[in-house]
Amino acid sequence: QHFTFFKAMAALAGTTPPFDWQGYTAWCKAALDVEVHDALQIRELGEGERGVFASEAIAADTPLVSVPFTSLLTVAAPLQCPPDLQQKALALCGVLSRLTREDDALALRILFEKFEVKEASKWSFHIQALPKAYPHSLLSWSKSDLDELKGSNIRVMADQWRKQVVEDFDSLRKMVIAEQGTLVEVFPWFSVREYKWALATIWTRCCSVRFRPTGSSEDVTYKAMGPFFDLFNHQIGCTMQHGLQKKPDLACGAALCITARQAWGAGEEVFINYGPESTGRLVMIYGFSGGENPYDSVDIWATLTSAASDFSAKDAALSRHGVNHASEPFKLSMENPLPARLVNTLRVQRANEEEVEVADKAFVDGLPLSRANEKTVFQNLLDAVQGMLSGYPSSLADDEALLASGEDLSVHQLMALRLRVGEKRVLAASLKAIEAHTKAIPGMTEFAAGYEIAEDGATADGPGAGGAASPEGAAEEDAGACD
Repeated sequence: QHFTFFKAMAALAGTTPPFDWQGYTAWCKAALDVEVHDALQIRELGEGERGVFASEAIAADTPLVSVPFTSLLTVAAPLQCPPDLQQKALALCGVLSRLTREDDALALRILFEKFEVKEASKWSFHIQALPKAYPHSLLSWSKSDLDELKGSNIRVMADQWRKQVVEDFDSLRKMVIAEQGTLVEVFPWFSVREYKWALATIWTRCCSVRFRPTGSSEDVTYKAMGPFFDLFNHQIGCTMQHGLQKKPDLACGAALCITARQAWGAGEEVFINYGPESTGRLVMIYGFSGGENPYDSVDIWATLTSAASDFSAKDAALSRHGVNHASEPFKLSMENPLPARLVNTLRVQRANEEEVEVADKAFVDGLPLSRANEKTVFQNLLDAVQGMLSGYPSSLADDEALLASGEDLSVHQLMALRLRVGEKRVLAASLKAIEAHTKAIPGMTEFAAGYEIAEDGATADGPGAGGAASPEGAAEEDAGACD
């Protein structure tokens, strides 16, 4: 009612109505039983952004928000709609039952609430509060913007992602609904634009919750949209607690809660912490980059091809220690620029016939297998990291100078610049760690294999067999990849 009044008055004045955040907060409490601390206020930040602020001081360990599980919009939420929409609701349920991707099901559910149920939707006011567009999502970047990410794995992933979204939409729109026609014929509002909007809504606003449905013996993980909850912005390092908590006083037994574990001053924006997310992931999933980020990381792959010598023995040794080299990359970070697990994996992959027999010691003892093996491993690592750095069109020094210059950059240029700087700093730290270890190799005396191969000797695969893959992930001819 509050929003309808403002909308009508603005229409008479010929202006865009300001969103009624006070009315929205009152609606959350009255319609959805959301508990909101009295000191919290929603304020506009400009350019379509908003945040949650403290109107008065908030002490540490203060509960701030509680959204009952039954007030969360998930794929499991009951579909409630007026009688005249029953047939369309049944058609939608038929589609949802055939989908295997939760994002697709939740996207269709959000769009159905938006375009079909409208004001009668349980989440109507919240859906009205959602952004009309997500211009900073990678789905919305231009080609020239994406080119700013050249050299980063995120550039490659963005291309694959954008292509996959279009293919997924095409597959969905052709789904046949009984005798009513295709999905897009039954629901004309289902367009690629609205599909992308719904996906961006899920990626930027939903969180995962684990809930045990009535009558079930196991928890189920759902992506959930939480009214009021999803208005909090992210800040690295702030001490907040959020997640699904048991609430015996509620009929559903649980609520999505936020508790302040630090004090907030009057007038301050109150943030939550999404967790240790790298700049790459913040850009990829949430559509922003933030400032200095201690959690920046770079993925590096160390795959073992089936053509490698002693493949079965090496693959088995890696599996025994939980290494899935074909599907899981290793993460380089400022905190751990040279993961021991990556080094041990490469030691096994580059092992010769004799070294394979003691390959487990690479993980158990963390010892090199031999001097020759160690040289090969670290030369491969050196080549890989140098190759990744050379894949960027600019140097770390150039990017840091540009970042410090305060030059007027577009939002996307700045996001890409921060991402590149963070990744290059990680790679530079890795390079430094690799070079330090390489210098120590000639003096090594303790080896897992219990013997020493002559410095000019070669492993069974030969020094550097297979070499190091390019940053784009070129296939290796023998021992595997490290890219």
